Amino acid sequence: MTTRLVIDWVACEARGVCTELIPEIVTADPWGYPLPVTGERDPVVPRALIEHARTAVKECPRMALRLSHEREPASMRVDRTAED
Repeated sequence: MTTRLVIDWVACEARGVCTELIPEIVTADPWGYPLPVTGERDPVVPRALIEHARTAVKECPRMALRLSHEREPASMRVDRTAED
């Protein structure tokens, strides 16, 4: 399962909480708005940073962040039941 950080650009007021809590995922643009470091609109949250991302979602003063969970496409899944 892939977790992505979704930013509501209309609600965001560039307060910078997310850029302080998860700098590995978002940095600030020249006006203070979050800018995903990967360039993706909805950046992938690495497993090691999921708790930090959850904190950023809870602490965002404008509630402009949420986490989205998506399943891997069937073609990308690893068959863990297959034996060598």
